[in-house]
Amino acid sequence: MRLARQWVVGILIVSASLLAQTSAPPSAVNPPASSAVEATDNAAANPATLGLIEVFTDTMGVDFGPYLNKEVLPRVKQNWYALIPESASWKKGRVVLEFSILKDGGVAGLKVVGSSGDAAMDRPAFGSITGSNPFPPLPREFNGPYVGLSLRYYYNVAAPSLPLASIAQDIRKKLHENLSKDNNANTDLEHDVAALTKLLDAGSLDSADDAAARYFRASAQTRLNAFHNKDGLTTDKTVNEQYLSDLDHIIAGKTDVTGWGITIPIPENNELPEKSRRHRLMQYT
Repeated sequence: MRLARQWVVGILIVSASLLAQTSAPPSAVNPPASSAVEATDNAAANPATLGLIEVFTDTMGVDFGPYLNKEVLPRVKQNWYALIPESASWKKGRVVLEFSILKDGGVAGLKVVGSSGDAAMDRPAFGSITGSNPFPPLPREFNGPYVGLSLRYYYNVAAPSLPLASIAQDIRKKLHENLSKDNNANTDLEHDVAALTKLLDAGSLDSADDAAARYFRASAQTRLNAFHNKDGLTTDKTVNEQYLSDLDHIIAGKTDVTGWGITIPIPENNELPEKSRRHRLMQYT
């Protein structure tokens, strides 16, 4: 896999062109529901860890790793720990936030996209961003109006497998980029599929990571099928059966994979036919 990686205290920096920067980010900053739980100055000594921080807008070729590592993550982490109440020291949960940093360092569009279901965990995560606002200005070499970020917070639960996160990063990047000039894209995706299969066969992933691995394997396979069709090649029947089996497994399991940025839009009464449910699932990456 040729994609460069940066690791800082278990944090993966992801630079991917998933969304075009043609419009301004939302200006509203909407906090989670109010709670009677008060933040304390003495953060509880609990295994709270930051997970993935993902750049989901066009980086325009700029390496945001140094900026995020030096100017963003240390502030966020310090403010988060200072806000965690003692009552959250024994709770388990995950919070996913999305927000944008403007050219001047201001924060816009902050929202909770994956709630823990408990304000005692949601509010400290939210406050870690509002308390860090404004951040230092974006790198001078970046000519865009803002950079969109997604950040995950974990309370007493393990962050996603880093090898799995790295593979997911590469697949996401290839799903949303023009690969016509990438001569290695086909080979890279085949390697990603093989690596995901190895992780799944090992049987050591928890239910959320297992579902995510199957989702990204199916996503990579759809991209590979597109390459094969373009070249006039016939797709392997066994491979297609595995791809469909992965989707059926995810739908049947109803596992919460919002921490991976995956939404499963399946009606509760399950009235959609199987083929339609698979199609709707693959619309969300």
